[in-house]
Amino acid sequence: ATTRGGGGGGGYLPSQALMSSSLSQGADDLGSGGGGGDPAPHALGRAHTQSSQAHSQSQSSDGDAPDGRPAQRGPQQPEEGEWQREQQREREREQLFADDPERVGELASATLEMDALNKEPLVQLLLRAVDQVRQRGLEARGEGGMPVWMGRLLDTLSSSSATYTTRLLVARLVYDLRNLPLEPLEPAGGEAASPAPGTKRLFADHARRWYKPLARLVLESLHANGCFHYLAHDLLQLMGSWPAEAVDEADGELHALLGHVLEKGMLLCNDKRGPVLAENVRTLKLLLGRWAPRLGAKLPLRRLLILKQLKARSKGDEAREVQWRKAALHLLNALLANHLPLADDEAATTIPGGHWTRLMPPGSPALANAPPAASDAYTPVGPTELLDALLSCVKHARKAVYDPAATVLGQALASLGGSAAADKLPACEENVFKYLSELSMSDYTQAGTSRLLVLLDHLSEGYPRLLELR
Repeated sequence: ATTRGGGGGGGYLPSQALMSSSLSQGADDLGSGGGGGDPAPHALGRAHTQSSQAHSQSQSSDGDAPDGRPAQRGPQQPEEGEWQREQQREREREQLFADDPERVGELASATLEMDALNKEPLVQLLLRAVDQVRQRGLEARGEGGMPVWMGRLLDTLSSSSATYTTRLLVARLVYDLRNLPLEPLEPAGGEAASPAPGTKRLFADHARRWYKPLARLVLESLHANGCFHYLAHDLLQLMGSWPAEAVDEADGELHALLGHVLEKGMLLCNDKRGPVLAENVRTLKLLLGRWAPRLGAKLPLRRLLILKQLKARSKGDEAREVQWRKAALHLLNALLANHLPLADDEAATTIPGGHWTRLMPPGSPALANAPPAASDAYTPVGPTELLDALLSCVKHARKAVYDPAATVLGQALASLGGSAAADKLPACEENVFKYLSELSMSDYTQAGTSRLLVLLDHLSEGYPRLLELR
């Protein structure tokens, strides 16, 4: 059964289903055997938080090491024993929370706090400086009521001349200072007072000016590092906590940045560790739930990315294929639950806002991974292609796929009613009814009957008309 909540376009799928995973981190064989494409590889290592430009230059390439270990993304490889101990710690953390899926956020927090940027002496120095300025009543206000020190951070983050490492440090500071109250609090008993629940937060109050530079940096770092790293997760969670009204409805460049961030996050959210995958998908759902009601069709999301994952094939590794498809189903479910259309606009023959490389600052390390000729051309995905892909997931042998696929297919059918693609509905209804009829007459075993009942239950939850077909 679905968990009610989110948008009015149906309920969200329960994220607990994403907890079980035995995937390896690479994804370079996806799409083989007639699959729908080659989703980008993912290796969730340490955060992409080099303390110097030299670290960036000596960074190893994406993917796994020849012996199957995740490639190290720092300036040097760890010792063999260190890598084994780290793997053992990860297994212990997963086991600790394995029996309680609702605590996945705690697991993610424990893991994500291990951020190399927080070990930089400059970060701790600046955090103490801000604290002292506020406690001593020396905080001057500038344009729009923003503290002067905060304006300087914003200028640095927005500057195309600031180095990538400098902008990463500023973003880390923003996250560490996220809970600062709007007004400094009086110290209590010689110690800094904690803000009461409901206290207005400084960065949330000025979020309108921070959205674009933070979104640009997150997109840049995702492309530069090739994984859904810790800092990106932290910053996206922060942006998802800010008021939706802070997103400027008239800023087309911001809309393009948010769309590209979501798209890249969709490609990189998979992880062999179930709790991390669940947290990544939960973060993307949070952002969709925040931005989609505000922007609607102005939020550009290419359905081709989801289509490729729905049709993913992994030769010799069924677990990987199952996990890719499950993640895609949860993301498509989030789109539909937030009243976004199932398919692309037929007129969308170019990438909204242009290719992501056009949104990067000059000299960005992300451009080193960019294609030599970035084209804005795009072939929109129609409803028939997505409905066919969903039906193929409904026919999948594994319940981990066909169970959520039935729910999402029901939502998809319901979303077509009254839309411009309503003429595609009869043909899809016929295909679904034909498959269910064949299933009911070909498998009389208890397992076959159970599968049929599960499909009927989930399909009809979103699309009750299916039970009336003859």
